[in-house]
Amino acid sequence: MSIVKRTRKAAGVKKPAPPRISKRKITEAIQSVKKRFTRGDMVRLHTLAQRMLRERDGNPGRRELKNELEALLHELEVYQVELEIQQDELIQSQQSLQTLYHRFYELYDNAPIGYITLSREGKILEVNRFAVDLFERPVDRLKGTFLLQYIPRASHGEFLKQLRSLYTTNQTVTCDVRYENKNKEQRHYLFRISPTVNAREQVENYKVVIEDVTAAKENENLQAMYSIRLEQEVARKTQKLEQKNAALKKEVARRKETEAALKESESKFRTLVTSTDDIVYTLDAKQRHTGVFGRWLERRGMSPEMFIGRTAADLFGPEQAKIHSDANLRVLRGESVEYEWSMLIGAEVLHFHTSLAPLRNGSGIVQGIVGIGRNITARKRMEDELAVINDELEQRVRSRTAALQAAYDELESFSYSVSHDLRAPIRAIDSFTAILGQQYDHLFDTEAHRLMSVIRSSTKKMDLLINGLLTLSRVGRQELNMTTVNVAPMVGLVIEDLMHDQNHSRIKFIVHPLPSVLCDAVLMRQIWSNLISNAIKYSSKVGHAVIEIGMAETEEQYRFYVKDNGVGFSQEHADKLFGIFQRLHPHDQFEGIGIGLSTVKRIALRFGGTVWAEGSPEEGATFWFSIAKELPAQH
Repeated sequence: MSIVKRTRKAAGVKKPAPPRISKRKITEAIQSVKKRFTRGDMVRLHTLAQRMLRERDGNPGRRELKNELEALLHELEVYQVELEIQQDELIQSQQSLQTLYHRFYELYDNAPIGYITLSREGKILEVNRFAVDLFERPVDRLKGTFLLQYIPRASHGEFLKQLRSLYTTNQTVTCDVRYENKNKEQRHYLFRISPTVNAREQVENYKVVIEDVTAAKENENLQAMYSIRLEQEVARKTQKLEQKNAALKKEVARRKETEAALKESESKFRTLVTSTDDIVYTLDAKQRHTGVFGRWLERRGMSPEMFIGRTAADLFGPEQAKIHSDANLRVLRGESVEYEWSMLIGAEVLHFHTSLAPLRNGSGIVQGIVGIGRNITARKRMEDELAVINDELEQRVRSRTAALQAAYDELESFSYSVSHDLRAPIRAIDSFTAILGQQYDHLFDTEAHRLMSVIRSSTKKMDLLINGLLTLSRVGRQELNMTTVNVAPMVGLVIEDLMHDQNHSRIKFIVHPLPSVLCDAVLMRQIWSNLISNAIKYSSKVGHAVIEIGMAETEEQYRFYVKDNGVGFSQEHADKLFGIFQRLHPHDQFEGIGIGLSTVKRIALRFGGTVWAEGSPEEGATFWFSIAKELPAQH
């Protein structure tokens, strides 16, 4: 620093007061000093001047030096004042900056979004309260850790992808991350990461801004849902409109077809009514003829104009007019009426059948009548003739029915009497043959014994035939005692009785569910006994016999069956099975007299049903019988 020497005035002259320094000059001086010295330089200079004053005090030139030093000290004091002012302003500026810093930090820390500063390695340097609450960690535990460890695992892949893009391009990236809060609610957060670049365009760190976008996501979802619903509603209404359009097209097409059909029908009707032998006519609400058609009028020499505008009272006598008028009044009230009437035309009485129907307008109100009159004179004559013939025929039927009933009763009585009368001599022959065999056994040779055995077996067979005839006769005569019978237990008891002396291991019974039916219990048991014993007999030559019992149901009947795997029969002989004394197998193979199936048929007929059989040789047979659900009246 150069020191400028000033020449002092002579002694005794009063030293002028230092010029007043304005604030502007002080500021300019401070700016000048600031360019050349620091505060430390001023202090050192001041100390140096004081030391120089003490060393030179008392030397010749001391006064000049002292004046110079005083001037210099004065200048230094001015500089010091300027520096103190600057110091005060700097302190005030620091206080203002400190206040602004606290305000900024409060805003930063309490911001409604998260702020995080990351190092270039991805470690957390700064974090505000929003992020602290989100990560549920205190600040000291967050600093120095990697941000990735606080990202949910489900979002790791997308987050790493965005980080790689950030490191590669140094461009801002975003990532949507989903967190679950303490209340188990799903929250969506948008992470926006951008680099902080210095003056040399080098990345110093990364700024992370975290924003809660849950509401926006929900709005997006709602908008998407509403959009989907809107699209669905539009599609539904579009489909509905298309359906209505298609229906309208079909309706238009149908109406066109209907119009064409109506035209065709009108043409056919016009042709029909003009060519028919019947009389077709229409009446208005006052019973006046408005139209008459039919060739019958032409054949009678009548024209439609004779009827137009006229009523029945104008055309017929009082008796016929009343018949027509009463019928017309009923039709005008909305009824459909049919009636017959007759009238004398010339010397001939003609009979007519008239059908009337109301004619309605578009509102359904009756506004007229349409009628069809048919000449039924020929039919009436034929009916009279048929009535006479029917009377004669009914008389003949009654006579023949009485004769048949008498013959049937006589046959039944004869059969019963013959059966009883035959039993006595048969039993006598059997008894006398047995006595001869016992008393004269020593007198008979081998042939005589054989003949005696043949006589006895024949008498036993004859006795069985007579018993069968008696049973068949009783079935046709006895009165039915109708009750509700559970068929399944009855079948079980019949099997138990029939298998009393049989080998149970040889025969397997399969009994399907059977219903309860209305029948005579005694006769029903006889049916099952005959059919099951028949199946046991004809499957006796099979090593492992299987007998199956079941039913089928129709709207009007129960149909039962007994099926076996025995010898069977040829289907062409099936009709002979239910005749009296009819057999398809020799007596020496299977015993029996041929009455059982005839009895089954007689009982089934009395129950309002029938019988039939199905079979094949060596493949078994199935015997069916049906009974009516509602039995016919018994005579």
